[in-house]
Amino acid sequence: MKEWNLLAPEPVTVTAGGETVEILPLTVGQIPAIARALRGVRLPPEGEPLDVLALVAEHGDPVADAVAIAVRRPRQWIDRLPADEFAHLSAAVVGVNADFFTRRVLPAVTDLMATAAGSMRSSASSSTDTDGRRS
Repeated sequence: MKEWNLLAPEPVTVTAGGETVEILPLTVGQIPAIARALRGVRLPPEGEPLDVLALVAEHGDPVADAVAIAVRRPRQWIDRLPADEFAHLSAAVVGVNADFFTRRVLPAVTDLMATAAGSMRSSASSSTDTDGRRS
């Protein structure tokens, strides 16, 4: 059952903006929009704590956009939140999705890249004939 939780983490509920918000794992459809929103945002190195308020101070709009996408709420709703509620909501989004990215997506992408690199090397070596000339 522990392995299953890595595949499908339990949702977390957070009260923000006077609403109960269910924080769910990101869907495939959300990932491109969140990746675009967070392009250029520098996160702390692995193992260091994430200071959400410092991150917002440095990268306010992209972080707010990403949180809005993740919690399936309009950006205007996010903008009206008190800072402490936004920090709590953001931390819940990161918490629910951290294991998913570090234990599932990142290794899968790494494996895919290694496979693609191996295929490219294999293709390059098979296109060279016995005289060492490319065909």
